[in-house]
Amino acid sequence: MPNESPKHGIVGFFDILGYSSFLENNPVEMAVEVIRNFQIRIPEEVTKRVTDMIPSGSQPASEESLSLLMKMKWLVFSDTIVIALSYDASINPLMNYMNWLVFFPVTMVLNQTMFQNGLPLRGAISFGEFYMESNFLAGKPFVEAHRMANNLDLCACVLNQSAKKEYEEMFGKIAKVPGIQNPPNLAQLTFDYLVPLKDGSSMRLPTLGLYPGPDEDIPQIVSESFWKHKKEIPAEAISKLNNTVLFLRYVKMQKKHN
Repeated sequence: MPNESPKHGIVGFFDILGYSSFLENNPVEMAVEVIRNFQIRIPEEVTKRVTDMIPSGSQPASEESLSLLMKMKWLVFSDTIVIALSYDASINPLMNYMNWLVFFPVTMVLNQTMFQNGLPLRGAISFGEFYMESNFLAGKPFVEAHRMANNLDLCACVLNQSAKKEYEEMFGKIAKVPGIQNPPNLAQLTFDYLVPLKDGSSMRLPTLGLYPGPDEDIPQIVSESFWKHKKEIPAEAISKLNNTVLFLRYVKMQKKHN
């Protein structure tokens, strides 16, 4: 039986593309090393990003971001990575908004780090009531995020409707807090993108992007990420590779013109 009561909060569900091929073609020690590596690196990288985004007048950024990072729950099993961060809607909206200020950068750094390490992710962010232990998951947000992530036909992370609605409401509240001027709008970190799905259809969703360098050869870096660690790209995965190339080209275009 659960030892804690269910929580309300943000949930991210990620599927590692090509993980079976990675395990088939490499020793288990290498897989363990890669997973542990990103678990160690993310807190340091995210803390620096969050420090630059926290509204003035709040408590020290590094202290608060570290507190939330320690509160964040992680679960890695098979080809799946799950992260979750809970909060209390009844408390100061600024404190709850801090959860989003941490969660978005965590997600972005997670995706970027895994992509660069040759284990590209597809994932989705949801919001609602959930329960999570080291070996147990329950709650609608996990179901929604898993279903959405599993239907993506590219390497990217999207927000589903519940996450989008909660974030927009939370931003509306924080914008009205006295003394908070120009709060960071995390919607600026997402792209309103027509996301390709596995069934051949597409859906316009807020999408967190990977960020290629200005001089990087996008088709090459995507192909290398899909091939890295002796992985193979079967025929059914070609569309994921091509769709990821198109998405990164879109991100690069948006950065160039905005």
